[in-house]
Amino acid sequence: MRIDLFLKLSRLVRRRSAAREMIELGAVKLNGRLVRPSAEVRADDKIEVAYPGRLLLVQVVAVEGFLGKNSDPSVHILEDKRLGLDREQLLKGPIAEEKSIREDVWQMKKIVSTPTAPAAIGPYNQGVWFGNLLFLSGQIPINPETGAMVEGDAAAQAEQVLKNIGAILASQGLSFRNVLKATVFSTDMGMFSRVNEVYARYFNEEAPARSFVEVSALPKGALVEIEVVAGRS
Repeated sequence: MRIDLFLKLSRLVRRRSAAREMIELGAVKLNGRLVRPSAEVRADDKIEVAYPGRLLLVQVVAVEGFLGKNSDPSVHILEDKRLGLDREQLLKGPIAEEKSIREDVWQMKKIVSTPTAPAAIGPYNQGVWFGNLLFLSGQIPINPETGAMVEGDAAAQAEQVLKNIGAILASQGLSFRNVLKATVFSTDMGMFSRVNEVYARYFNEEAPARSFVEVSALPKGALVEIEVVAGRS
């Protein structure tokens, strides 16, 4: 039966440590294997959970105790020992076996901001990581150095838009090859070929999926806006 294992364990750890707020967990292992928050749990399973300063090993007595929203997990404490690890080592060190459970699962959402691309001009961010996927906000042809719109036709604007996208990707150690999906917004479908010529120079290998959509208007009178979704392995 699949349960929200991390939430239940966080409550258990908080009670044992008399903490007033939820405690961040590091790596969680079920029968010796790293698990994600939602996991299949059975009676007699052994769960190992690391949290700042300690390592707790428990054995599941009854699955029913994990099910209720406010119920206590029914477990037998096998071991509770102190670890000589600080928070950084706990969340990023070898106990998480090369990939931090924190980065990969719990802290799935991470805001992206870089001065090498135009700053957000509204209640949004340049991009947001969710797990291994990076969602970029739509970019319009703003020169990040001057903050001014680039003048010229759709091709010239598409060039600046893609430079802005490239700058955000580079700030995260990615490139255009990491892009999985692109959406191009244009105020005139007649600009398709001109924009496509510029676009093709940036996506010349392993081109991502794409949509090209005509819209009535774009922010700041732009002719072109492009948003992308990228990923990392």
